[in-house]
Amino acid sequence: MDTQTPTPELAAAEPGPDKRILAERTLLELLSLMDSPGTLDIKDGPEGAISIAISLAAELPGLQSGKRSHVLEALQFLLNKLVNRPGTERRWVSLGVGAHPEPRGQRQPPPAASAPQAPLARVVPAAPPQSRSARPPAPAIIREAEEVVPAALATDEVLAAQLKRLAEKCGRLGRFYGLLGMGNEERAQAVAALKGAPGITSKVEGEGRARRVVLVPDKPAPMPKRTLPGLDDNEEMD
Repeated sequence: MDTQTPTPELAAAEPGPDKRILAERTLLELLSLMDSPGTLDIKDGPEGAISIAISLAAELPGLQSGKRSHVLEALQFLLNKLVNRPGTERRWVSLGVGAHPEPRGQRQPPPAASAPQAPLARVVPAAPPQSRSARPPAPAIIREAEEVVPAALATDEVLAAQLKRLAEKCGRLGRFYGLLGMGNEERAQAVAALKGAPGITSKVEGEGRARRVVLVPDKPAPMPKRTLPGLDDNEEMD
């Protein structure tokens, strides 16, 4: 006798298994895997839901009679995933231990935990105000004097020649240069030697050990992105 294979449309239209029977069989199997055998009381709930009351032989942690817990919520979630497979009719299954659970819309929210009281602030007596005359004087800010070339200071020809070459490189490459580790007299000589150099401007900035002579090009050039600050490939050490 010839048999015809049902089309996908007919197969999808075929009724699935009874959800009450499927929910009962699946829940008993889950309880057996948890080593918690028990009996079930199943009834139809509102809006097509299924209500199941679980009666256990002995109470287990997380499955106490008349109480909701994270274990019961996890068991209910897993049961609904197994019963309501994709492509089948969906019927929500609610679980309760010792009694049928309340309908989802009638459950009372858990009581709000009382807000913890703020600790009492410790009152510290205020110190008596001091007179202006009793206050210690503020430390004086010592600023370094501007570099001035004394009239009797001899010009360092070697330093002047090196500064002239550095000034020419600063203007040609468009780079900023700073001279550190110099004393007040050496900075004064550098300022005097760089005065009027074409293509650059020299100045002194910073305080203390960070005080330095800075060479600023009139036409700064951006640094190549592929290199770190330092000598360019086209530069050569003199």
